[in-house]
Amino acid sequence: EGKWMDMSDSAPAFFGFNSKEELMKIPIPDLYEKPELRDADLSDIESDGFTRDVPMNLKKRDGTIINTLITSQALKDKNGDVYAYQGIIRDISEQNRTEQILRENEKNLKALNEAKDQFFSLIGHDLRSPFNAIIAYADLLRNPVEQFSRDEVADIAGDLYRTGQETYKLLNNLLEWAGTQTGKIVCEPVVIQVKRVVEKALSLLKENALKKNIIVSEDIPERLRIYVDKRMFSTVLRNLFDNAIKFTDSKGKISIEAYEKNKDTEIIVSDTGKGMTTDTLDKLFKLNADVRSKGTNGEVGSGLGLLLCKEFVEMNEGQIHVSSKPGRGTKFTLIFPKKPPSGSEDF
Repeated sequence: EGKWMDMSDSAPAFFGFNSKEELMKIPIPDLYEKPELRDADLSDIESDGFTRDVPMNLKKRDGTIINTLITSQALKDKNGDVYAYQGIIRDISEQNRTEQILRENEKNLKALNEAKDQFFSLIGHDLRSPFNAIIAYADLLRNPVEQFSRDEVADIAGDLYRTGQETYKLLNNLLEWAGTQTGKIVCEPVVIQVKRVVEKALSLLKENALKKNIIVSEDIPERLRIYVDKRMFSTVLRNLFDNAIKFTDSKGKISIEAYEKNKDTEIIVSDTGKGMTTDTLDKLFKLNADVRSKGTNGEVGSGLGLLLCKEFVEMNEGQIHVSSKPGRGTKFTLIFPKKPPSGSEDF
């Protein structure tokens, strides 16, 4: 019937009571997180005579859940009828917590190893190629310059400059991404004016857009502000703008707009570029996926910049979404919660 007949001296403290008398008043089923599991255990005890180390969650007086293993046996009278159950309860809550920590550490270690492998893979492939190009161009220029026309020298210098730019951007992304994986980059949000940060990020890439005769438009209210880490947000914008320019044809269009929507702020970067297939979209933010591709002028893209964008956006409690179709351009949407810091009048 779920009534106590006797208990050990340690039982009251185990369940958070002060005395045996207090605990005796509590029906035993009330001490189970799921009483129906006790019924099933009793059925097994009656049929087998005993059960050993049955996992069961019990409740303390204050409602705290205790993870336990229960070993029980049925006590029978001379007629073979069960008149009571006797059991030993072992608290394994700490053991479970330790095992959970070990599982989480194992998961984190696996993720770090994957990150390390990916990091070296990117260094091996994406940095080796541009450096090979730089070395090849430098080797050409070691020869007597007179064998080249002025136009040829200008072409070599231009290619060398572009390769150096792309390599520098890739190296920056690699170092920042490595910083996020090792916890060395800390998110320090402040209130920023979206329009000002967007315009600064665009100014750094303006020359690249002009070279491809790409029209860039921007529609952002002056008053619009968000609460993010300014450096991370700037890095996200630069990568999105750089990608849009890279994969948009000459005389294409890129637009940046931002607005408040319900309790969020949305920032949209869209282009009329070459777009992406469904397969590429599925791989886009995955660590081990290979999404290397070339821009409309042969620019190299490793996909690392977008992976970094996702890391930084999520570190700022935001979301990043992408939609795209081959030949019809791409649209990236950033969503940040509109949550001003306490006491801020600028928001």
